[in-house]
Amino acid sequence: MNSFIRKIKVKNTEISNFKEWEHAFHDSMHWKEGRSAYSLADFVINRNGIERITEILGRCGYIGLQLLSCDIEIPVKFDDYKRPSQRDMILTGKLKNSRVFITVEAKVDENFSKIIGNSIISQSSHRAKELLKKFIPYYKEQDKKLRYQLFHATAATIEKGDYGQDFQISIMLILVFKTKGYGNNVDYNERKGQRNYKDFCDYMQAIGAKRIIDKETDVWSLNFKGKEVVFIYSQIEHKNLQIKE
Repeated sequence: MNSFIRKIKVKNTEISNFKEWEHAFHDSMHWKEGRSAYSLADFVINRNGIERITEILGRCGYIGLQLLSCDIEIPVKFDDYKRPSQRDMILTGKLKNSRVFITVEAKVDENFSKIIGNSIISQSSHRAKELLKKFIPYYKEQDKKLRYQLFHATAATIEKGDYGQDFQISIMLILVFKTKGYGNNVDYNERKGQRNYKDFCDYMQAIGAKRIIDKETDVWSLNFKGKEVVFIYSQIEHKNLQIKE
């Protein structure tokens, strides 16, 4: 664990090991070995995940970042509607004199939810359409094919809910765990992963974000009404530690 983070909370319950994380997570439908929720816990608890996130961010220009808090499965309110955006992880930290707010979306090869056009049709409220117009004011019909989860995750990164607005740096980090050794239909699927990456890039281009780093980690920047939001798409090799090669 990062030397600055003193505690990790899963659904507002403080935990200190993997079993406590699983117990606090308490969702058998989404807790599957080798999939995203399980892999995030495994990454943070068993593989120095917080330090590795610090290293990833350092390679993206955030050298000297100190992560101070870690909340898992935390709701973030981003508009006037009742249902918040459920974030896989929220990290806060400091970099020199700036406070840093980071939302983390963990994936293996799960998609970014339904397309926003379907959400517009299925929702009884106007939330999805308002989100579309928020980030693409003059949207085209083709923009309705963008993934809804990316819209509300971006909104949560900007609005920050109960965390407040006293942050100078806002980052949306997507961690893709390329799992291996967990079995067929569980391990990372390259075809699905590439499709998800394309969905991400299509969304970045549609909202007007600019790519600033294109190496092993993809980094984009968006100026949203005078506020900069940085998007980082990082892929991590994640082999089953129980399998001996």
